[in-house]
Amino acid sequence: MAGSLPIRFTELLQASSIGFNSCTLESDHYVCVRQKLTEDANPEVIIVDLKKNNELTRRPIKADSAIMHWDRQAIALKANQRTLQVFDLGQKVKLQSTTMNEDVVYWKWISNTTLGMVTDTSVYHWKIFEASNSAPQKLFDRNTNLSVSPPSMIGLHSFDHSSYRAAR
Repeated sequence: MAGSLPIRFTELLQASSIGFNSCTLESDHYVCVRQKLTEDANPEVIIVDLKKNNELTRRPIKADSAIMHWDRQAIALKANQRTLQVFDLGQKVKLQSTTMNEDVVYWKWISNTTLGMVTDTSVYHWKIFEASNSAPQKLFDRNTNLSVSPPSMIGLHSFDHSSYRAAR
């Protein structure tokens, strides 16, 4: 009994080349990795569907980052820190597109229908699954004490049907 452990740890991979800029895990459904094998290669996004036996989907992209919706086949792409597009991968259609006036320093799905975005000065909500092309709605200005360089956003939360919001 003295030599046995209740948990056995086994290293499955070296993840030192994966960083927050290239990999997102928004839920227990999808892992989304942006990959560029060489400087000359075109970037691609690799989507791992954890609920379908780790099924891989590869798509060429020109975006700098990508996040999957937690249970829909929808992917949000961000390019040049200001251009955002959302696509339904199942239906192969663009759902929404916008260009922000300032760089988006943090973003995430905050509800089943809404993408939350933080810039250096403001916090926005963007309703993605509406029939018409809706623009992101500014919710509030960020406290100027939180606008440091480089940005250090670690979370965006919305509670009670979006009546309370916190950016940290």
